[in-house]
Amino acid sequence: MIYDFIVLGAGASGLFFAANRPINDSPAARRFSSRLSGGRTLLLEKQNRSGRKLLLSGGGKCNVTNLRVGPENYLCTNPRFCAPALAAYGAERMLAFLRSHAIALEEREHGQVFCRGGAEQVRDLLLRLALDRGAELRLGQNLQAVRSLEQGWCWESKAGSEFGPDMGNKSDNSATAGEVATEEIESDMPGQEALEAGAAQEGGPARFEVLSNGRRFLTTNLLLASGGKAWPRSGASSFGYSLALAAGHALVAPRPALTPLKMPADWPLHGLQGLSLEVETSLVRVQDMAQGKPENCSQNGARDRKPGRAQMKTPSFRLPLLFTHTGLSGPACLQMSSYFDFGSGAAELLQIDFLPGENFESLLDAQENSRLSLMGLVRRVLPERLAEALLNAAGLGESLPRKVAELGRAVRVRAAKAIHEHRVRPVAPDFSQAESTAGGVDTSFVDARTMQSKLTPGLYFSGEVLDVCGQLGGYNLQWAWSSGWLAARAAFCPQISDTPHR
Repeated sequence: MIYDFIVLGAGASGLFFAANRPINDSPAARRFSSRLSGGRTLLLEKQNRSGRKLLLSGGGKCNVTNLRVGPENYLCTNPRFCAPALAAYGAERMLAFLRSHAIALEEREHGQVFCRGGAEQVRDLLLRLALDRGAELRLGQNLQAVRSLEQGWCWESKAGSEFGPDMGNKSDNSATAGEVATEEIESDMPGQEALEAGAAQEGGPARFEVLSNGRRFLTTNLLLASGGKAWPRSGASSFGYSLALAAGHALVAPRPALTPLKMPADWPLHGLQGLSLEVETSLVRVQDMAQGKPENCSQNGARDRKPGRAQMKTPSFRLPLLFTHTGLSGPACLQMSSYFDFGSGAAELLQIDFLPGENFESLLDAQENSRLSLMGLVRRVLPERLAEALLNAAGLGESLPRKVAELGRAVRVRAAKAIHEHRVRPVAPDFSQAESTAGGVDTSFVDARTMQSKLTPGLYFSGEVLDVCGQLGGYNLQWAWSSGWLAARAAFCPQISDTPHR
């Protein structure tokens, strides 16, 4: 048989894509039947269960979206690329969809929306809808090769196998060791009756050939929803990038995002683990500082990541910060980490304002504080351990017991700068603790209105594999929903119902 679609990756975006295929006997399917070959959607997943990263999201509570979502909440070399998908399927539509399926939701600070029943409830819903719409799911897949029958390009795994006539006798859909056929999915989705696997009628012309677990599959269209490199323990890999390269697409170098940051051994604030407080984090570049133009990352600030690339806004974040045994974590750190580009060659520093919204120099100048010691005043506004470490690092240890009234202007300025402009260059992180990936498949040759490749007809992209990285707070899952939905609308019918499906 020839599938309408093979989806590489049964994560959040791949499942949502399959869940949005019109039911075969629905009015939408009949109206646009010329777009459908009559075959089904096949999801191929490397892991032994679908939506594994989705199940980990939000600490298992699934931060499904954010009420304040917009293109400004995403890092992308093309800042407007994600706008059409977010406009077509934004937070309100996703919430209406979930409520229509009796998913209880909980709104938290900063516009974050969580699933009260946990991430598994969302995953199970998407899987059930996908199966109801004729999808077939195969787990434990070892993808060996993908070939474009029209253009001739071919991707092979490092231990892959070339296509050949001997593969023809392995094109059936029966399960083998490490593989789960559709009728065996009950273990992956408790409480849901699995759809019987059966041969659908032969469809339209095959444009792609996929070899997985020694079996050959043909499809008219291919969706690359394999995710990025973040959270390796969830099965993340660079597979999607290598396949996109084989198809002629370029990459924006993937880098860790939403990750804790390790600090150098000589950082003066080591030893404060467990301490948490609200701060404002931003990013400065050494060359800008040398020119007297610190790149303070205000909401309107921008910088060039690489010569010839569009400028990208680098905001500041006023959020809680957590000291760890090796450095920093917490929302203020995770948010800012996404904007570092350690591979660019630029000397980028993390700047922390430990007293946002206040002016410590003004506090020093206030008459009512003149009889306090410098340390006594700092302890009123900051935790004592942090205050002492900051002022000692600024060379003000001898001034700590002195009365504020005795301090000269130079000492006051140094003290204020130590508190408001603490700067450090973090150690370049890896992907082991990253929650997301910045960079990915360059969007220059992906149609923002359809998620289809401009180079290979029938090849679609969705989710984290693209050069789109959301901020912390539900934005990455919203991108998974929005891009998956837009690809489904473009692939199956341009006028998918605007009402949430049941």
